[in-house]
Amino acid sequence: GIPTGTILGIYEYDEFCDVDPSCASDECMAQEANCLANTLQPGTNLIAAAYCLYSSSTSLALTLGNGVYMFTLDEQLGEFVLSKPNVRIPEESNIISFNEANMEKWDPPMKETVMKWRKGKGKSGKKFTSRYIGSMVGDVHRTLLYGGVFGYPVDTKNVNGKLRLLYEG
Repeated sequence: GIPTGTILGIYEYDEFCDVDPSCASDECMAQEANCLANTLQPGTNLIAAAYCLYSSSTSLALTLGNGVYMFTLDEQLGEFVLSKPNVRIPEESNIISFNEANMEKWDPPMKETVMKWRKGKGKSGKKFTSRYIGSMVGDVHRTLLYGGVFGYPVDTKNVNGKLRLLYEG
């Protein structure tokens, strides 16, 4: 099966976001609006972010803003155990992870760059191989472990690209 996952971000608790569940007046709607606005913060306000990858094993990658730590679910214990402390993306790799089915919709400089990488005519001189699952968590997980380039370039259908920085980046 294809690995899938869940991504999440954690913001500072807002002690003023407290809606009385029995309240039904306009005052409650204002409280709800304030709480909703609290969820629409920029990603720079995150205090933690994580993803959980569901595949042959279950992995959890977590950052508290200084380093990335990976945990693996130990099914016998029913707990996540630290399996990769202080994860670093390898400096060198030859993996590209783009949805190349959309290549014809990319602008010429993007197409040319990817073609150069595939032919080994980029800065590193290495021939790049394509590895694209289409499951963002699976693709990012592989990139964290093995390096490479992951992206969803601007194309004629997605004029701003497809990744949303806050929850997919």
